[in-house]
Amino acid sequence: MAVSTHVDRKAKLRKHTVSGSLTLPVLQGILRDVYAHPDYDPTLNVLWDLRDAVVEFSSEDVRQLTDAVGSYWQGARAAIVATNEFAFGMARMYEMVMSEKSSGDVMVFRSLAEAEQWLGVDESPTEQR
Repeated sequence: MAVSTHVDRKAKLRKHTVSGSLTLPVLQGILRDVYAHPDYDPTLNVLWDLRDAVVEFSSEDVRQLTDAVGSYWQGARAAIVATNEFAFGMARMYEMVMSEKSSGDVMVFRSLAEAEQWLGVDESPTEQR
């Protein structure tokens, strides 16, 4: 499993591109690192690109994830791109649960272009962290 994170402060975006197997413990570790980073900004919009990921979550994993994320997220938008049917379904479950728990806005997409449009992102270059 690999994750690359790009931060574009001008676009107010943090993008995570995931490939390989994605389990709850792995994602929790990624999020711990993101939240602990000295430059973490909870107001940045987030884009999770899961097109090359194999999501290995249960519905209980999704609920645990929403509990962990809710306290760190402060009104930003989060777009999740998933093309695999299972990953898309788990992401939609996450979207629904987060809509009840957070002031942020989550939306799931099947294409990167649609997600970027919803986030108001253009094709500007990003800095890698």
